[in-house]
Amino acid sequence: MLRKIKLKYKSRLTKNDKKIGQRIRKLRKEMGLTQEELADNLNITPQHLCYIENGKRRPSLPLARKLSKVLNITLGELLVS
Repeated sequence: MLRKIKLKYKSRLTKNDKKIGQRIRKLRKEMGLTQEELADNLNITPQHLCYIENGKRRPSLPLARKLSKVLNITLGELLVS
C-alpha cells in the first residue's frame, strides 16, 4: 500500500518540474550562490532545495514566490518555460 502511494506521488511530477529545477540551479549558479546559501535565504534545508533542483519535488507557491524574489525574476519566468 505504501509503495503504491509513493509511486503515485512520483507520477504527479512532470517534465516541467525538472525544467523548473534546472532553471533554479542555473540562476543560482549565475548569482554565485551555493545550495546552502540559497536554502538559508529561503528558510529551507539544502536537501529540500536539492530535491527541487533535481525535479524530485515541486516548490510550493509561497516558496516559488520567495525563489523568484531572491533570483530576481518574475514568478511567471520561474514557472513557465
